[in-house]
Amino acid sequence: MSKEAKSRTEKESFFPERLFGGEHYKTTISDGKDKVEGRGRTSEEAEKLAGKKWDSKKS
Repeated sequence: MSKEAKSRTEKESFFPERLFGGEHYKTTISDGKDKVEGRGRTSEEAEKLAGKKWDSKKS
């Protein structure tokens, strides 16, 4: 990830997940021009997926 890019991870909560349990996290990486998102059951999984998407987009 470049120095200009910013990463943010947050917990997502959709109505079905609140009913049946479970949490999801979303990580967004953006440099102001490009943006990718990764979602996972843990914050680490979301960050890893977003990082892979970012790397493939930037290569």
